[in-house]
Amino acid sequence: MAIFFLSAVGGDLMDAAVDTAVSTKLSPQSVFKIESGRWMVKSDTPTSQNLSQTLGLTSSTTHIVILVGGYYGRAAPALWEWMANQATPK
Repeated sequence: MAIFFLSAVGGDLMDAAVDTAVSTKLSPQSVFKIESGRWMVKSDTPTSQNLSQTLGLTSSTTHIVILVGGYYGRAAPALWEWMANQATPK
């Protein structure tokens, strides 16, 4: 399993397209919505490109997918809890 950061690029229409793809194609347990169009995603897909293709975003929606190798920052406690839970084997 890998953790990815997914972000729409290009405004409200792209935000909505990414939100729809994530909410319809991924399980609620594998995602964390940061804000409209921005998500943390836990996925079995091996690459950022594969995740984009799985979500059906590659040819129609401007976006970026980044494989997370480490993280640091300041954010809502719920985000840190989600990230910690993804790293814990179940």
